[in-house]
Amino acid sequence: MKRTLLSFFSGIILCSTIYSQNGTDSTTTTTTTTLFVYEEKNEKIDPWVNRFKDAFGADSGNVEFLASAEMKGKDITKYSPIVIYGVVQAFTFKGPVRDWLKTSVDLSGKKVYLVVTANRWFLKDYFNQLKTALTKKNTNVVNAISGATQKMSEEEKKKFAEGFVDDIKQ
Repeated sequence: MKRTLLSFFSGIILCSTIYSQNGTDSTTTTTTTTLFVYEEKNEKIDPWVNRFKDAFGADSGNVEFLASAEMKGKDITKYSPIVIYGVVQAFTFKGPVRDWLKTSVDLSGKKVYLVVTANRWFLKDYFNQLKTALTKKNTNVVNAISGATQKMSEEEKKKFAEGFVDDIKQ
């Protein structure tokens, strides 16, 4: 029997599996870590990363937040799920997450959540570029959302992040 418990985008996946060895049953519990990959560290993106960290709450210790530049050569086999956070920058001419997805990173079969934000223009274009890149990587994209954030209040931004996290909990 496999049981999955997700606590507010916690990234904790507890799998209880019954094994039979020599006629006896035992239960094994495994904890995995969520990988949250975002564009880069800067004053425009950092507040959004912090909103997602807040959404993880007390379970944020089971989530590793890394800018795409930190992903070079990173072994991602231990991570599940993987969250990819894209942000429209410089009219999509700059896309560190997109560039990372174009590398030889192996995401095949990985459970991936995609979220893209933008103040205004090019939101749909960048969102579609990242979805296409993930499709080419043979990922299992569980959810993909985007949001135009220019006119959102701080409370609306917080709820946007929490709503995305709520989907992962289910």
